[in-house]
Order: sequence, then C-alpha cells, then structure tokens
Amino acid sequence: MANTGFIAAGSGANDASLGDVAWSNPTAILTDNGSRATSALAVGQSTQHLDSSSHGIAIPAGATIDGIVVRIQKQTGVASSTVKDVTVQLLKAGVATGDNKADTSTDWPNGDVDVDHGGAADLWGTTWTESDIEDSGFGVRVRAVNNHGSSSRTPKVDIVSIDVYYTEAGGAASPQRSLLGVGT
Repeated sequence: MANTGFIAAGSGANDASLGDVAWSNPTAILTDNGSRATSALAVGQSTQHLDSSSHGIAIPAGATIDGIVVRIQKQTGVASSTVKDVTVQLLKAGVATGDNKADTSTDWPNGDVDVDHGGAADLWGTTWTESDIEDSGFGVRVRAVNNHGSSSRTPKVDIVSIDVYYTEAGGAASPQRSLLGVGT
C-alpha cells in the first residue's frame, strides 16, 4: 500500500449553510504558518462550516483507494476550552459525503496540535475513485461548538491536510513459477 503524504488544501472557504458564526480568514488553512482561520463563539454557539478543497492530490490511474487520513491543526488558546468538534467530514465534488469523524467528546487543545481523523484503511463509510480524490471539490468540512457554560471561545485552525492510502492497479506482483526442466 502506498500513500500520498499529507497534502494541504489549495482553497479554504466558509460555508454558511449551517451554524451560527462564520469563519474569519478561511484561506489561512492553506499553510502551517501561524495564521489561522478563527470563529469567535458566544456560549452555546457553533461555527459555520470551514471547507478545504483543491488539495491537488494525484493518484495513479486505476489505483484502489484504501483509506484517507485528515489532519487538522487546531487550538483555542484557552485551557479547558470546552470547544468540541461537531463535524469532520470529507467532501466529494464539494458535497459532504460518508461518515462524520468528529470527536465530540474531546476539547480542542490550548495550543496548536495536529489531530488526525480516519486511517490508512478507513474509507469514511463510502467508496472513492482516483477521479473523486483528484477532483478540485475533494476536501474536508470542519465545524465546532462552544459548550462552555459562561464564557466565549474562539476555535482556530492553522492548516488542513489529507493523506490518501491506495493500492496501485495490479497490486503486488505475483511470484513467477519456473518451468525449467519440465517437459520433454
């Protein structure tokens, strides 16, 4: 099994179709440089969707997709933040598809931490082709909520990247049997 390595998005955008507060600076998720997409949440509010796309991932022709890992570098800058995932979902042609891999029980960290979702053998509850992965609409959708009882919180995302695991067409080579000495 081969993999692409983590590849950052080429595009970051806020999607206002759900949630309370828009993400500011959504294009900050393109590079790991300390500049962050942020969403200032009052008590009980959730972010709108933060969408990554145009990852520019290349998969060999005819390869079988085995699994997908999403890495999100996130933080709140506050200990005991009470900010939690609502949505971590893949986008297929720009549409949220498959399993939601949000960790709804763990607070976002105080400082920048790379948090992985999915796995080398995890297809997120759907099927994928090389063209799905190479499509500019392939990406990640992130949404968070402030569950603190009395204080505002600001979730922050520095970079979103994707690593795709695949098996090339034909798989592993089969051992060849020798026919030497056989026959007449």
